[in-house]
Amino acid sequence: MKTYEFTLTFRLPEGDCKTDRIVEQLALAGCDDAVVGTGNPARLSLQFGRQANSAQEAIETAIKNVSTAIPGVTLIQATPVKRWDEQIQEDIDSGKLDELANKALRAIGKATDL
Repeated sequence: MKTYEFTLTFRLPEGDCKTDRIVEQLALAGCDDAVVGTGNPARLSLQFGRQANSAQEAIETAIKNVSTAIPGVTLIQATPVKRWDEQIQEDIDSGKLDELANKALRAIGKATDL
């Protein structure tokens, strides 16, 4: 088996979406191989490092596990980790993130334009 790295982003169902409970339910459903991101109250992102015989199997089982843990979730994006890293590098190289980086640096008081 090989380890496949990918990120799945879901829209959460309306209702009781307490972070601690969600993380516990995910672990019980077999998502203990994922880092869980809950920064947006309406969405949930999980970065998996899942062992499987194929990428398709890894992603399909992860989606099934999340759907079992949180009934009513809707998958809105699936991204291989490598592609995510490539996109970030492309955005850095093109200058797309310069304004955001400068704004963040000014906000913490250590600004010099990039």
